[in-house]
Amino acid sequence: MGEAVSSCMFNSMGGSYFQGIFEKCGYASTFVSLEQLCSNREMYLQTLMAYIDKGVPVIAITRFGGDAPWGIYAGYEEYGRTLLYFLGDKTEPERIPAQQAIDEQQTATYAGQGWLFIGEKKRTVDLAQIYRNIIIDMPRLLTVKTDGFCFGPEAFRAWAESIESGKFDAMSLESFEDGWDSHISNICNMATNGSCVFTFLDRARELNPDFAFLEDIGRQYRRTAELE
Repeated sequence: MGEAVSSCMFNSMGGSYFQGIFEKCGYASTFVSLEQLCSNREMYLQTLMAYIDKGVPVIAITRFGGDAPWGIYAGYEEYGRTLLYFLGDKTEPERIPAQQAIDEQQTATYAGQGWLFIGEKKRTVDLAQIYRNIIIDMPRLLTVKTDGFCFGPEAFRAWAESIESGKFDAMSLESFEDGWDSHISNICNMATNGSCVFTFLDRARELNPDFAFLEDIGRQYRRTAELE
């Protein structure tokens, strides 16, 4: 199944992966696992409400979010008995009973693997340098290959090989048409990369004008979009 880099890295590294992202941006953060949440439910609910009171939403990494494997708790009602949860690009929150927000048996889209609390700013980080570091790290990222996942050209080859090896031969038409896990997610990822990358590339080029090669990368992504 095609999946986002962040999902794969979280499954491999746990909450330290997300903490590392905020560290690079100059912010402290704390990831609290589901096991920790369950062991002290009331304390963490109070902590969540305290963060919201300060205007800082809490990120929830979910188990059953599908194409949106994380969301945020950005408000609460009834003195904390109901939490306001935003998933994906939704503009209206789901209202979640607080006691269900931390539940090992829960299977709703908000069912969490853990919460990420964003702390204080530790240092000022130059935005241009952040973009620069990301671009410089891309060759490494696109060659990652583990027993559980791979990125870049290797991922495309693995996908093609699975098809040529008969992955879909025994699949019914009904299963194929509803096959997010089997093939639709891969096509969706390609379409997303081909149409949504330009905000990032344009901003990176604006902040780092010496990175003229980003124009060539943009043209390659446009070719990907045209395939769709």
